[in-house]
Parts: sequence; structure tokens; C-alpha cells
Amino acid sequence: MKIVKYDSLEKLSGVNFDARKLLTSKKLEIVLISLESGEVVKKHSTPFDAIFFISKGKGVVELSDEKINVNENDMIYCDKNVEHGITNNSNDRLNVLVIKLLK
Repeated sequence: MKIVKYDSLEKLSGVNFDARKLLTSKKLEIVLISLESGEVVKKHSTPFDAIFFISKGKGVVELSDEKINVNENDMIYCDKNVEHGITNNSNDRLNVLVIKLLK
């Protein structure tokens, strides 16, 4: 068993929002993204499938040209190489658990 304390993790560099790796293994990586009101993860694509779980708050997830309103406890699956982004358009914090499915 391993316990990970969020506050003890370093913030990821190179991004303009709070993101911290909770776990990395050969098959997956788990990152918690925390967006304050108005913060955005710009649209981008990745070479792996990903799952986005909204653990707190609400916002908008963009997949290709589609904008999807998301709420706490919603989950979205994103295929590899599909452009995606996240926007916190609310007044409260938006926490998104990102599960990267590595192969």
C-alpha cells in the first residue's frame, strides 16, 4: 500500500494551472488538475487514450469540435490523437482526475 499526499506533490512545470502526478506506472498515469475560475487547459492531442473524471465542480470539456458541459462525478473517455481541452467557466474550483492509458 502507498499513500500519496496531494499537498506534498510538486506541481507540473510548463503549464499555467495546478496539475500534479499522483501515480505513474508502465500502463497508466494519474494526474489531478485543479482549475480556478476562468482557467483553461488549451486544446491539444495526446498519443494515448485518456479518461477524465470530474471530482469537484463543473466546467466544459472540448472534444474535437464538440463542447460538453460537465458536472461533479461525470466521466469522459477520450481516444488518442483527439483534440481536447478543459475550461472552468464556473465561480468555483474544478478538479479533474486524468487517467492516461499508456501502452
